[in-house]
Amino acid sequence: MNDLELRLAKLETQMQKKTDRINLLSELIYQHEQHQALNLHLVIPLLASTADLSPLVRLLSQQLEQYRTIQQELAQDDSVGREYVQSLIDCLQQTQQTIAERL
Repeated sequence: MNDLELRLAKLETQMQKKTDRINLLSELIYQHEQHQALNLHLVIPLLASTADLSPLVRLLSQQLEQYRTIQQELAQDDSVGREYVQSLIDCLQQTQQTIAERL
């Protein structure tokens, strides 16, 4: 192999690793969203029986701010990371909305 072929093979390996990482993160995002949807489904009956939800509301607000900070700190070209953090933000906002509807 000459130098050009060697560099091309190395680049192909790097691209494959990046593609594998993106696919793995996409699957993780999907599984996380499914998990959050299940959690939300299980929490709704609990919300109806809980008298004081203010600690939960505060915790959700803190987590939401943390995820927004993380999202702002991510590199603009990290689309997978941004998508993952946005999915977490969306789940928290959905949970907050559900709690607000129950209050």
